Amino acid sequence: MRALLVLVLLTSVARADTITVDAASFKAPSEWTEAKKPDAKDGPALVMKTDDGGLLAVTVAPSTNTQAYRRRSKQAYLDDVVAGFATHAGVKVTSSKIGKQGSVPSVDVWLKRGKQEIAVRVLLFRNRTIGVAVSGGSRESRDAAIKALVPK
Repeated sequence: MRALLVLVLLTSVARADTITVDAASFKAPSEWTEAKKPDAKDGPALVMKTDDGGLLAVTVAPSTNTQAYRRRSKQAYLDDVVAGFATHAGVKVTSSKIGKQGSVPSVDVWLKRGKQEIAVRVLLFRNRTIGVAVSGGSRESRDAAIKALVPK
């Protein structure tokens, strides 16, 4: 999970059609276009950008999230996911929302890293975590982009 958080924080935002990413689908708003992914081991599954400098990355990481499905541990586990973002130097969580997308627990986080504003959605499947991080563009554009990541 920590590796996903680091990858999400090191990335910024991306595009438009419905794209399948592992167990999720992503239907980006029309201003987003697919961009070249970095040639890195365990790099993003999808990278998109906008003409006005928006950047988006979707990542997939193997992880065990069974605590997110247990009634007694769910809230604490999801709170820990949110708190994990704030453990990185220079990152301030400005707001968060814990919820579900279909039957999958999710966490939406809005944060600042320096002057950069980033919106993140994390889908916590039982055996993997799929996340999208978006920076640049307007708050509305970032919000629409993270809401476009849902379980298939």
